[in-house]
Amino acid sequence: MRAALGLLLVIAVQAQGIVLQPFDIPAYQSTKGIELYASRDEYEAATRDSRFRLEKLAYRSANLRVFAYLYSPVQPSGKRPAVIFNRGSFVRDEFASELLTTFHRLGEAGFVVLAPMYR
Repeated sequence: MRAALGLLLVIAVQAQGIVLQPFDIPAYQSTKGIELYASRDEYEAATRDSRFRLEKLAYRSANLRVFAYLYSPVQPSGKRPAVIFNRGSFVRDEFASELLTTFHRLGEAGFVVLAPMYR
């Protein structure tokens, strides 16, 4: 049953043109201004926590390509509530470093996080 649901999700994602890819989290020191969002210890703890994964989604909104992040457990165990973490301003390819520790706290509290960027 779980495999069938996973296959249906993959088919639905492909039909919508959504590209889902693992995201390599950059090192703390290579992220400009990261100290405004997280301490080095918090950031590195979130980076090392193998219970969760961060994936980047690329999809079309009208004729623009936009991005979102999905933060979820590696081994899901039943239903989980979700947080939709909308983020505005201007189009940027990467903003996950700034939000990683917030995602991690929400993940530890039992949530799956989807963070799209406003178009």
